[in-house]
Amino acid sequence: MFENYQIATKKEVFFSDFNNKQFQWKFFGVVDSIYRGEIEVDNPNQTKKQRKDPTGYNVKSINKYIKLLHRVLRLGKRDGYNMTLDLEDSNLMLENPPAEKEIYINESELEKIINTEVHEPELLNAKQYLILASLMGLRIEDMTTLCTLKPKLYSNNGKSFKGVKVYVNKTKTEVIIPLLKPVQDVLNKNMGKFPVFKESVNKHLKILCALLKIDSLEEHTKISFRDGKLETLKIPKYKLITTHDCRRSFVTNLGLKGINQNIVESITHPKKKNVSNMMAVYNNSSMVDKALTFLNSLDKIQSKVYSKV
Repeated sequence: MFENYQIATKKEVFFSDFNNKQFQWKFFGVVDSIYRGEIEVDNPNQTKKQRKDPTGYNVKSINKYIKLLHRVLRLGKRDGYNMTLDLEDSNLMLENPPAEKEIYINESELEKIINTEVHEPELLNAKQYLILASLMGLRIEDMTTLCTLKPKLYSNNGKSFKGVKVYVNKTKTEVIIPLLKPVQDVLNKNMGKFPVFKESVNKHLKILCALLKIDSLEEHTKISFRDGKLETLKIPKYKLITTHDCRRSFVTNLGLKGINQNIVESITHPKKKNVSNMMAVYNNSSMVDKALTFLNSLDKIQSKVYSKV
């Protein structure tokens, strides 16, 4: 983006430019125009063809890039460059809009994914991602660390289960996640190891779901950085599927089965003890206890997907 801005404006970008609050918005305005195809740039460092979208960046994407920009500016300030901008100023961020889409992979779709034989390596990897993430409730950054972990047999009070201890990056806490049958089946076919996942898996999730005709029409509303809310479109589900929808699938499917929200959250949102909360201080249930509570709750529902055996 820095390179493209400099090519488009024929001006070099300095850390000190951002000391003027308006420069950040000017910068992203030019970048957005390039993405829309309104400004053409020939960047010799870009080997791939420049992606374009006539509606420009959405608000959430710009906020993501603002956070990255501010990390760069903090590094510049640390290294002694002329940086006086208050990076804690809330006016430097856009207000996040409501979700553009609210989709999830339902149980019947997951069952189709589980039961379909896939041989092409990239599509097999996408299939494994859909199964594991939808049955473990993890974000992409935590899914990419699974390959470094080993499943283990846990037990307490005469009950045992196969699980894995995961450090959840967003909450900075650990959780033991029970490995349900479809997850264990993936591991068994992978010599007992978790597959290696990369963030580029998103592309192949869409291809796989298209092949499996996961194509129900879903609402999608884009909130454009420049134009605000655009029209709501009905788009086939496979075109909208991303890694984060697997986590939503875990929460939604179990909620529809009547599993208590707190039990689901003990897996998806493990929390640190709140020393100001007396119940939290005196509740010493371990990660194993919480995992067993989760498994016990599955005994009360009928599901071919979210099953222990």
